[in-house]
Amino acid sequence: MTQRSKICLALSLLIMVSFFIVQTMVVFGFMFPSYDAALFGYICIVLFTPPFICFALDFFYTIKSKKQIYDDKLSAINASSMVAIFNNKGIVISANQNFCEATGYTKEELVGMPHGNLVPRDFVRSKEYRKFWKDLNRGIFIRNKFRRRKKDGSDYWCYATYSPIRNGSGAVYQVIKIASDISEEYLAQQELQHKNVYLEHAAKILRHDMHSGINTYIPRGIKGLERRISEDQIKNLKIESSLKLIKEGLLHAQRVYKGVYEFTNLVKKDAEMETEYCKLDHILKDYLCK
Repeated sequence: MTQRSKICLALSLLIMVSFFIVQTMVVFGFMFPSYDAALFGYICIVLFTPPFICFALDFFYTIKSKKQIYDDKLSAINASSMVAIFNNKGIVISANQNFCEATGYTKEELVGMPHGNLVPRDFVRSKEYRKFWKDLNRGIFIRNKFRRRKKDGSDYWCYATYSPIRNGSGAVYQVIKIASDISEEYLAQQELQHKNVYLEHAAKILRHDMHSGINTYIPRGIKGLERRISEDQIKNLKIESSLKLIKEGLLHAQRVYKGVYEFTNLVKKDAEMETEYCKLDHILKDYLCK
């Protein structure tokens, strides 16, 4: 209510109270009916009309503007979201175009349809589904990801909010569902999880095979070769540089294996990357020396 409306309402009430006081005094004999009393009543009516009309117009425009704001918000929600209204027994009362397009039904087919026809059959028979509607009828808001069923029997995923609406006595009589289709995002996330599982499995196989060769067979072979060949034989055969290259290659391969090992641990579920502070000049110096 605006300041002008408050002033107009106060003036109207003041004039009306004055009018009723004079009329009451005349009725109960505290004042005798006279021309002045009649004139006073007429003046009160004339003075009462303008501020009351002003108040009524302001009140009407305020209600109209609030309704316009509400309609604009509802239109925005209808344009961007799937909206459906159910009664407290789960029967569809209305649904917008987005909801129809997501489910594959027409509005005529949806109205009067039980909510159970829009969810997977195995879920309808579950305790969770019965608890779902019990909670809604108790006035509990529910917001989550849901798997729902289309007309053709295929599934889709949505992120939805179920909002119970109470009547004057506090009982829930309707439930509004506002949802958005997240099927593409959900399927992409599922595909990424499957790829992570495959990647983890492949990394484990690679780690096992690399471990056998790099940390077992090749080091044993080099040590066995060094035990059987003396330093003089190595110099005569001129294989010092070859042995050195083999050892450096093995060391490099072991570093690669360590990276694969750490990566294998990283792709595990709930894995956390360990961090370590290092000085770049020390790392470069150590690498160049080797």
